[in-house]
Order: sequence, then C-alpha cells, then structure tokens
Amino acid sequence: MRILKNSKGVSTAIFAAALIITILVSTSIGYVVSMQFALGPTGAKGDKGDTGSAGPTGPTGATGPAGPTGPTGATGTTGAQGSAGTNGVNGANALQPIGAYSFLIGVYPNGTYYAQNGTDGSICWSSIDAANMINHAVASLTQGGTIQFKNGTYTINNEGTTVTTDWYGIYLHNLKGITLEGEAGTNFVMGNNQNVSMVLIDTSSNVTINQISFNGNKANNMYIVSGNNESCAIQAIGNCNFLTVKNCEFYNVCVHAVILRGVATGDLITQNHFHDNAWYDIAFDSNTENSTASYNYIENSVGIEFYGSAAFNSVLYNTILNQSNTHPAIQGYSFAEQIIGNKIINSQGDGIYTEGSGIETIKDNYLQNCALSKSFPDGAMYLYGSNKIVTGNTIIGTGATSGLIIRGDNNLIQGNTITGCSSYGIIEYSHSNNRILDNRVYNNTPYDIRLLTSVNCTCMFNDVSGSTAATKISRDTGGSGNIIKYNTGFVTENTVLNIANTTATTFAFNHGLASTANSVICSFDSATAQAIQGYTWSSTTTQVTVTVYVASGQTLPATMTILSADEKYIP
Repeated sequence: MRILKNSKGVSTAIFAAALIITILVSTSIGYVVSMQFALGPTGAKGDKGDTGSAGPTGPTGATGPAGPTGPTGATGTTGAQGSAGTNGVNGANALQPIGAYSFLIGVYPNGTYYAQNGTDGSICWSSIDAANMINHAVASLTQGGTIQFKNGTYTINNEGTTVTTDWYGIYLHNLKGITLEGEAGTNFVMGNNQNVSMVLIDTSSNVTINQISFNGNKANNMYIVSGNNESCAIQAIGNCNFLTVKNCEFYNVCVHAVILRGVATGDLITQNHFHDNAWYDIAFDSNTENSTASYNYIENSVGIEFYGSAAFNSVLYNTILNQSNTHPAIQGYSFAEQIIGNKIINSQGDGIYTEGSGIETIKDNYLQNCALSKSFPDGAMYLYGSNKIVTGNTIIGTGATSGLIIRGDNNLIQGNTITGCSSYGIIEYSHSNNRILDNRVYNNTPYDIRLLTSVNCTCMFNDVSGSTAATKISRDTGGSGNIIKYNTGFVTENTVLNIANTTATTFAFNHGLASTANSVICSFDSATAQAIQGYTWSSTTTQVTVTVYVASGQTLPATMTILSADEKYIP
C-alpha cells in the first residue's frame, strides 16, 4: 500500500493489490450514492514534505565517563599561617628548642658534660670536668644571659684561685645580669677533698641563682676558713650588688652555705631550704647593706648570722627548727637590723642574740625551747647591746636559762609574752634606762621580772597575774632610780578573820619580793575602810607588817579583809 497526500494534506492509502472499496455517500437530497473503486498499482514517490516543528526536549541522559585530566593551573597565593602544633616529646638527653637561654648545659649518659649554644643550637664545649666547662660558658656572657642546667649531677672540683687566693669551682668575675637556673633535679656536688667555694661571685652584679641543689659533701671535705677562703656553696666577694639566691637547697656544707663578703647592697636570699650544714647557713659579712634573708627553711643546721660592719639588713619570716649548734640561731653584731616574724623551735643555742649599739627592731618572733644546751646568763633572746626595740615577741620555755636578757642601755621591751622559762622571764642585768612595759610575763622560775642592780629603769603596766613564780617582780639592792608600779597581778591578797574589836590591829604577811619593799599600798573592804582612819606599814626582806588604826566611834568588823597589799619599788 502507498500513502498519497493531496494538496490539502489528506493522505490516501492505495493498495497495490486488487481490492474493491465501496464508499457510500449521503447527499443533501437524500440519495445514497454507492461507488466502488478498484485499487491500482502504487504510484511514484512524492516530493519530500516540509520539516515539521521541533518536538519537546527529552530527559537528560546518563553521565558519560570522565574525560582525561587537564594540565595543572598556575600556583595560587600562600594562605595565612596556621597555629603551631603541640611540641613533641624530647628523647633522652635530647637538645631543647633554641632561644630560651644563652646556654643549655647537660650531661650525656657517658658522664661527659656539654654546653649547647642557645642561638644556633651548636655544641660549644664538652668536657668530663663540669666546672671547667661551665666557666667557659659563664666567661662568654659579658653582656649577661641565662645558663640553663638540665637535671643531673654536676661534680664541682677546684678550678683555680683568684688573685686574693680564693679557691673556686665556678667563677663569675666582673659580670652582670647572669642567671644560673636548674631544672628540677639539678644537683651540684663538691668533689672529694676540694674545699672550695662551689660558686664564687667576684665583683659582679644582678646575678641570680635559682632552683639548684648544693651538696657540700662534708664527709669528704674539711672545715677550712683561711682569709676569704672557705669550703662553702656560694660565696660573694668584692662589690656584688643585687645578688638573688632563691628556691635552692643547701646541705652537708662544711662552712657557710651562702656567705656575702665585701661591699654589697640589695642582696636577697629567699625561699631556700638549708639542712645539715656545719656552720651558719646564711652569713652577711662586713659592709653588706640593705640585704635580706627571708622565708628560708632551716633545719638540723645552725642559722643566720650578721657580723662586722654590716648595716640595715633584715631577717624576715624564716623558720629554724632543731638548731644543732650551741651558737645562736640568729646572731647579729651589726647595725640597724630588722629581725621580724621568725620562728625558732628547739634551738641548742640562744634563739636570737644581738650585739652593738645600733638601733634594731626585734618584732613578732616566736621562740620555743631555745638555749637548750646553754646556762645562765644565756637565754632565748639575748640583747647584749643598746637601742633595741623589742615588741610583740613570744618566748615559751628555755633550757636552764632566761627568756629575755637585757645587757645594754636604752632598750624598749614592750608587748611581749614570756612564760615557762627556767631562769627568769625577763632579767635586766646591771644596766640603765631600760623600759619594760606592757608585757605578759608568768610562770617563770624563780622570778618573772628581775632588775639586777639596775639604774633608772622603768617596769610598768606588766601583767604577772596568776603566775606561779616564787617572785613576780624584784629589784635587787645596789640599784637606784628605778620605778616599779602599776603592774597587774603584782599584789598579795590577804584575808584576816575574827579580828578582835580593838583600837589597833597589826598583822604580817609574806611579800614574795627578792628584797625589802620600799612602798606598800593597801586597800580594804568597804566595812573596814569606814572603820579605820589610817594604817602604817613596815617591811623586812621577807614580810610586810601592816597596822590599821580605828577611827573614833568606829568598830572594826568581826572579819576584816585587805583586798590587796601591793608592794612596789617606787624610789
């Protein structure tokens, strides 16, 4: 069959087969025409018709496979730097990052010491002699710097002598701004038979030594003092200003742990631990001024000493326990010291001993069981000098000695508490113009307060109430011009019962003084006071006798009470 399209676009199917088609046509006039056609053979192919309009777009097909990679583009600009990552863990004896110090000093496992440069990380020196290598590093720091020590043991041997024949291990000479600082576990140990200053600081300023342990190895060295030569841990000679030693440990040192010699000012020894040393742990020698030993902990050792012409120095808030030497725990021979807030417990020697005429403040110290190996006239606090201001201290118990001994002139003793001492609470020992005021003194043996041939001393407003002392306040014969009055508890209370109604009644009582009273003041109960017109008294070395006189027309009460008979020395 062929499809033919006429000029109106109507297609007609033409079959090549001999087929008869009957078409019935209805007309407008009602006739039906029946036509029959016979199909002829297929005609020739017609011309191609015009292209029709495009149909709607179909759905997207599946993605085909990726093509080959194109060429690399140009490099872009660098982005902002990210934050630093956490540091990794160093291996054994690994070198640390550079820049936190001038030199890092450590020890290899084979015992060789090394010094790493803090600028480029190179190893500058290595040696089996620790002090020799450290001295190379120190000497190179002419403009100051920090030497950091890794934890480990550094044996310090004798490396030579100065022009003044001072033996030394590590030597800081004519330097400034040097810091020697250890990691936890950094130990300097003096070698056997070396007898040197482990660190000798000579005419250097602003030196700091921090967190290093010093072992003086006293079992294998000797106690040597020869000129400036001492077997010690740290010694400063010459002009050494603003030296700081802190957070260090010192033990088994033959002589001084830290000694400051020569002309120096502004030095600070603070927050260190001293123990088991053979001589004074801290010593401030001649011409050391405006320097301080503070917050140090000292045990089973000796203590702190100021001597020579040292001046304006301070000993503040140190703790000294179980002092093992018969020398004083704190000893001062210098001028204008401040000794404040220290705690001294169980000292074989005197607790605090000062000497000289300089003005000193000794304040708020706590002394317990001091001078245990001493005998009178030593004591827990011994003032062998003048112009001391002693206030707010507590003294509890001593060996066979006194609480506070005054052997100088013009001292002020005020507001202290002293108790339990075996040989006087306070004794003024044959001097003059001392003032003993407002102190609480009780339960001492045999006297609480004694003026021994004193001259022009004042003992007033002290509290000896409730004391078990045989004699509370005493002035020995031989003195003059002393005033003893207005002291609380310095009284004898007596009650006399069943006194007959007479015109005069005499009675006696022990006064508890060391010698004859020279003033007796009595007070009476109200009934007795109304009945008497006066009284007289007399005294022996042991008793006071009082006679009361009955007023005209009055009768003594059956029981007469003397409220107090206050025996005082009022020259």
